[in-house]
Amino acid sequence: MNKHLHITLFILSVLLLSGCIKESFKGALPSYLETIYIPMFESKAHRTLPEDTELLTQEVIDKFLDDNTLKIVNKEKDADLILIGSISSITEGPDQIGENETVTQNKLTVKVAIECTNTHTNKPLWKQTVSQDGFYGIGGGDSDRLAAYEELIVTLAEEILNKTIAAW
Repeated sequence: MNKHLHITLFILSVLLLSGCIKESFKGALPSYLETIYIPMFESKAHRTLPEDTELLTQEVIDKFLDDNTLKIVNKEKDADLILIGSISSITEGPDQIGENETVTQNKLTVKVAIECTNTHTNKPLWKQTVSQDGFYGIGGGDSDRLAAYEELIVTLAEEILNKTIAAW
């Protein structure tokens, strides 16, 4: 009898703990924050292409969809959080110089100003400029440059998601 009681208590403990563990994956966000609205990012950079803001916005939305901690809504009035971003700069230049002072690798840097506002308090949950670098060889051409750009956009989107979920 006593053995069955211990097994039953053990199973109940595991079930209760699994519920707590599942809840802890929500990060540091208060439980009432369940939805997020992400409008199209803007560009304030001197050098940008129209698809830059679309690419970054879609990647951020995809990261939130994959994470599934917050539900994305299509209207600002339905959101607990509003994530507004703008590309503040895109710079490019030599990163590595080889023999005879020739450039062997270029560096691409994208900086994005982000503000995530709690609509219940009308105060920023977090506000920061995030930045990422991408690298590509000098001889690769536009395809290598685009691959480096797309890779750093993915990293930027992950950073934006993580900062929002962690409520930093």
